[in-house]
Amino acid sequence: MQPGTLRALEFDRIADAVRGYAATPMGELRLRTLRPAIDPAVVASLLAETTESTTFLSRHGVFPLHAGEDVAEALDGLAVEGRALTPPQLLVLVTFL
Repeated sequence: MQPGTLRALEFDRIADAVRGYAATPMGELRLRTLRPAIDPAVVASLLAETTESTTFLSRHGVFPLHAGEDVAEALDGLAVEGRALTPPQLLVLVTFL
């Protein structure tokens, strides 16, 4: 998509507003890399995901997921078999879950 089109659509302002809803640092990072899709199949898939999300929210309310900056490191610690998490990492994960 051409930069002029993105400016006309104010895509950067929309993306900034959406990032404000990120509940985790990983979500915020993913939203930072958000780019418009132009492939019709990709757009259809993304719209289906959006519909699924809005349906879930309308039926169940807000999804209570929140995480601090340390959650990514604590989650990475889970990937190491046989390695114990530190007490602060455990507290971060308990808060997250």
